[in-house]
Order: sequence, then structure tokens, then C-alpha cells
Amino acid sequence: MTIDLPQLVLLGIVCAATHWLVARSEIARPLWSRAPGVLGRLLACAGCSGFWLGGVAWTLGIRVTPLDARYGGLALAMVLGTFVTPIFEGMLMWGLYASAVQDDAPEPPPPPPVPQESYITPVDNPSRRVPK
Repeated sequence: MTIDLPQLVLLGIVCAATHWLVARSEIARPLWSRAPGVLGRLLACAGCSGFWLGGVAWTLGIRVTPLDARYGGLALAMVLGTFVTPIFEGMLMWGLYASAVQDDAPEPPPPPPVPQESYITPVDNPSRRVPK
């Protein structure tokens, strides 16, 4: 039984991207930050969720073994998902870090301090002043 290398890379990309979107992205923070117990631990570990994501990817048609392999295709995809998900997610995180936009513009100088008597508060509003 041989492993199909392009399918293995596709498995790693799909598992890492899915884990990143579900368990690490800011847009899904309300979901993963409140996950209780076992689900929270599963989402925190890329390898743990990669195991299950590998099984889901296999059922959706990403076959790391040839189609004539009768036994072990699902189990092999799940075990390989455990290993490739953290590796590909590490490469994803490195790519996000390396491609981040850097703001090289210097910071503007702070505004000059305003004298104390020029503060306008609701009580000291000029329209509310009563002539003396």
C-alpha cells in the first residue's frame, strides 16, 4: 500500500485550515472560547482535532491511499491527520506572521498640552455661563 503524496498534502492543508478557522480564528472566538470540557481540549490541540478532521476529510473524498486499498484507508487518514495538521498549521502560522503588514510610518508627535482653563465641560460650557 502506497501513500499518495498530493493527497497527503491536500489532507494537511484541509485539516490545518479547518482547524485554524474553527479553533483559532478571531471570527470564531465566541465559539471556541466558550467550549466546555472535552470539546474545549479537543479544539485546543491541533493533533487531537486533526485525528477527527482526517476522518472527515477521508469520508469527503481525500484518499491518501489508492482506491483499491480495502482496509485501513480511514484509519490511516485519521492517523496521518494527527501528524500533518500541527505541521501544516505551523506553516500556516509562520506564513501569517511573515506576511503581516508592518507599519513603518513614524508615530505622529503627541498634541501639545491644553492649558487647564481651556477645558470645556458640561458645567463650564460657555453657553451656560451667567454674566456677573
